[in-house]
Amino acid sequence: LEFATGWYEDVSFTYPLLVAAERITTLPRTCVHYRQRRTGAITRTVGDRHFEVFDHWERALERAGDLGDDLRGRLFRRMIWHYLQVLRHENRVPPASRRRFFHRVAANYRRFRPPAGFPPPSARFERLRFDLVGRDSYPAFRAVDVALRAGRETRRGLRRWKRRVKRPVTRARQGVYQVAYGVMRRLLPIDQSLALYAAYWYRGVSCNPAAIAAKAAEL
Repeated sequence: LEFATGWYEDVSFTYPLLVAAERITTLPRTCVHYRQRRTGAITRTVGDRHFEVFDHWERALERAGDLGDDLRGRLFRRMIWHYLQVLRHENRVPPASRRRFFHRVAANYRRFRPPAGFPPPSARFERLRFDLVGRDSYPAFRAVDVALRAGRETRRGLRRWKRRVKRPVTRARQGVYQVAYGVMRRLLPIDQSLALYAAYWYRGVSCNPAAIAAKAAEL
């Protein structure tokens, strides 16, 4: 196995390697930190060179050789998922080329779909995207994507609005608490036998303080 030339060259190396291995061991630690440059990186360059992902996936499936139904289905699902990640990324396929890219995805869907099927994606909208790719229906795929993006933007806007509304209310509540605390501290006697537990800036009793409080009460 060796790395081929072009973009996405890790695809045609990594997956045949994983398939060929008799066993795979993982390490419970981070071994590589991937740092993405703001400019100049492949994953941030808009252009038709992203079509090279098809060549590497086709080469990966050819190199993988004979596979069982389960493994072939999982590899197929990963391939289609990767295609859609590239297609839907704003900094990769040019808008004028996305329809052509989608039809290429649909062609590979029909060409490589395992006779025994494949495990469907767990996410509902991901399953819908796979179904539309199988039908080679770009207008419907685009409509679903636009609707989902609009929904995400709406939810983000609502969260920002809630934060703006909540901020002055929180400040007012904190001001009332501080005044009340100052009054009680001056007027009420201190209980020398009282232990006060609080966590996360006095938001409640949780985490380590809650465990200590429970054990202290038990003892």
